[in-house]
Amino acid sequence: MSTVSEKQIKKELKGLRKEVKKRKNLWALLAALYLSFLLGDEKEIREVEKEGKKISELTAVKNAVSQYFSRQDADALVSLEGEFGKFWEKVFQTDVDEDLKQSFKSLPSQLFKAEVCKILVPKLLERGDADSALYFLNQVEKVKDPHIWLFLGWAYDSKGISNLAKDFLEKAAKEGLEEAKRRLALLCVKQGDFPKAAKLYEDMGELSEAVECYLEAKDVKGALKLVQSIDDSKLKIKVAFSLVEKGKGKDALKLLGGVLSPEADVLRAKVVQSEDLESAFSLAKEALPAVTGRLKEWALEIIARYYRENGMWKELVSVLSPLEVSGRLPLELRLSLAEGYMKLGEEARSLKILASLLEGDLRRKAKSLIKEIKKSTQSEEIKEICENILNEDSFFKRLKEGLKKSKDSIIGRLEELIEDKRQVRDVSLEELEEILLAADVGVEATEEIIGRLKKRIEIGDVKTGPGLIKALEEEILRILKSAEGQLRLDAKPTVIMVVGVNGTGKTTTIAKLGYLLKSKGYSVIFAAGDTFRAAAIEQLETWGHRVGIPVIKQKPGADPSGVVYDAVMSAKARGVDVVIIDTAGRLHTKVNLMEELKKMARVASKEVPGAPHETLLVLDAVVGQNALSQARLFSEAIPITGIVLTKLDGTAKGGIIVAIAKKFGIPIKFIGVGEKVDDLQEFDAERFVDALFAE
Repeated sequence: MSTVSEKQIKKELKGLRKEVKKRKNLWALLAALYLSFLLGDEKEIREVEKEGKKISELTAVKNAVSQYFSRQDADALVSLEGEFGKFWEKVFQTDVDEDLKQSFKSLPSQLFKAEVCKILVPKLLERGDADSALYFLNQVEKVKDPHIWLFLGWAYDSKGISNLAKDFLEKAAKEGLEEAKRRLALLCVKQGDFPKAAKLYEDMGELSEAVECYLEAKDVKGALKLVQSIDDSKLKIKVAFSLVEKGKGKDALKLLGGVLSPEADVLRAKVVQSEDLESAFSLAKEALPAVTGRLKEWALEIIARYYRENGMWKELVSVLSPLEVSGRLPLELRLSLAEGYMKLGEEARSLKILASLLEGDLRRKAKSLIKEIKKSTQSEEIKEICENILNEDSFFKRLKEGLKKSKDSIIGRLEELIEDKRQVRDVSLEELEEILLAADVGVEATEEIIGRLKKRIEIGDVKTGPGLIKALEEEILRILKSAEGQLRLDAKPTVIMVVGVNGTGKTTTIAKLGYLLKSKGYSVIFAAGDTFRAAAIEQLETWGHRVGIPVIKQKPGADPSGVVYDAVMSAKARGVDVVIIDTAGRLHTKVNLMEELKKMARVASKEVPGAPHETLLVLDAVVGQNALSQARLFSEAIPITGIVLTKLDGTAKGGIIVAIAKKFGIPIKFIGVGEKVDDLQEFDAERFVDALFAE
């Protein structure tokens, strides 16, 4: 029985019977007999015979169609005389040529065409001929048949037209077609829509595939619910791995139950190590030769931890050094190996590893070990090597120099505060609070920092003055780390709108940002969108000439949106990567300004989808708490995607960056620490804190 409704078929048959009687149309006869046998209705078959009784081919066609439906005998249709037989031969052999296309096109029934498609199209799609399949399918697209929707989805997916494919597959899947659900699930996986794929597989009872998709979707709860009913140790290990990563060790142990494998043992070791390091070490050591990837890293971390805590440095070096030589040792373990070499007196080998870690996330820990080696070594040569390694790059030096005033106002005053105190408990946290507030760290951030420091002192985590400074460093880093953000450059052209009040260094920042992007290989143009001030256009032109970047402008007083339109169209025509738009900063006419910015954004988005892709707010660190007010006003009016904090070198109140990070959920993307064109730096919380607390 067809998936098309009985009512649809009977309606089409009525028209076909009229065509047979009136015109003695052989193709209408074939279509009518085919559909009536498809319907399985003897009355309809008799009606077709009645209307076609004057057609000599009636008996032959009826017998052929009858044999096809009763015995699925394709040869019966192929054996028909003349063009009928040739048509069916081409259909069953998937022999697509102009004759078949013309015959198909002239068929008198949409439903009959759809039934022919069900025979022909799957074979075309299986051999990868999506274009031919779509030729036939497009003629029956309006037929409300889930199989046709399935084939359309399959064909469009084959051609990479994912949106259309998904629409048709979803329609077919809603009608219960398993094949449509399966292909839709595969398409969802391809598009990264793992939650939907998981639901589809679960609905089809394909639980292993559903579990895999739940894991990809980071839905460990969904995966755990299903995997418990599947007898698949490897899949259970995968789910247990995700549970351990999520900190749900007890659930992982319960799931692993009787699973016996090296992988399961490493997971058990990872969970129990905090309570029973001895047992975890035994499990990890025995499993180590048989595991790979992240499990191997975990096993090595447990083994290294055991050796470190027991002072077994020779053993630690013995197990880690072969992997270091092969280049397969993870960064954390390289740090452990460096410490092992240091403890064994092999300082040169330790320093070689530590030097390679200074550009990554372990920079601060590596520097700490280098300083320890420098302090403890008796070798002048090793001391010199340490000094050379610690000699920061010029970028870091400029950052450190730029933050000197802020460092003196925070760290310098704190050092004075703790200088005469024997115990950290004697230090007045109220005085520390005053120091932070004076540096514009802000009330919210200061209260949080003081509260956390107080708790750390109470539990004995912080005991000395230097320990208090170290703890303050960690707390500031924790807040700033949450404010890191990267500039999005995934569209072409990427449109960046730069906003802020006059005097914050907005135009200068645009020039520096353009220079930075150009140095990374991007092509850039500037849009002089601050048409309110003639001087603003001239200033941007001067900077554009200095950094070699074209400026799109109009006359002073022109509509800024017109400048944006010209700039975007110019970028599209030239294939330019990035458009950076300057804007007016008349905060005293706030309403007009904000409406103007919104209009500029609308114009950009009409020409480039998603534009502006970045809206950067430039704030001046020198104005301190006023910067918070500016951030609030702009973020209330337009979507801000990032903050650029300028003139940090000109203030002792660099703590404003902490206040901004705490108060607003807006990433800090760049900081300015000087007047030179290359003084704009991408914000790196660790590097910033390193520079602020550097000796």
